Amino acid sequence: EFRRVLFRSYGDILHNNKKIRILRAQPDGDRIVLFYLFLLTVAGRCNAGGEMFFSERKKYNSYILSQEFHYTEEFIKHALDYLSAVDMVELTDSSFRILDWEKHQNMEGLERIRENSRE
Repeated sequence: EFRRVLFRSYGDILHNNKKIRILRAQPDGDRIVLFYLFLLTVAGRCNAGGEMFFSERKKYNSYILSQEFHYTEEFIKHALDYLSAVDMVELTDSSFRILDWEKHQNMEGLERIRENSRE
């Protein structure tokens, strides 16, 4: 099934964003940034305000992400820790979510998708 993923793309997200610059300065920083972009697409596909669900009852965790994105689980945990340290994701005991989701999201487009899905 095809699902649209709508998130805003800023021309300077990779060049002028201070959080991205901090991440890129870390060992494996470019991989962490790529992983973050993967997370944005997952969150957009889930269409739940930055929350990420693997299925209706199960949220994504580091193991599932490692299988889906072909990274080691160790790298996923490492990347999530860095993303949390710069306030890009929020970690909880059982899951995580994208912070400031509205900055990345086309909220009007998502609302139209939600309305069309209800019909």
